[in-house]
Amino acid sequence: MIFVPRSLVEELIPEAPHLLGYTTQKLLRDLRKLEDSPIVEVLGTAYPIKVQDENGRKVSLKPWPIKREWLEKRGVKIK
Repeated sequence: MIFVPRSLVEELIPEAPHLLGYTTQKLLRDLRKLEDSPIVEVLGTAYPIKVQDENGRKVSLKPWPIKREWLEKRGVKIK
């Protein structure tokens, strides 16, 4: 399991252009229904973490717990 931002998961889903307007909870629920679901578990609220954005500002992200194998199948290299 690895924690990743929602935007990375959306980039790796072919149907992503059709996800506009999806709430996070609806997206998580629908992703869990997939046979090859990337979602490990649905947390009521993801654990927020602080990271620096490209401008050096601290921003809060709520990463999702995703299956490492799912990411690797889609070409994401994990160190």
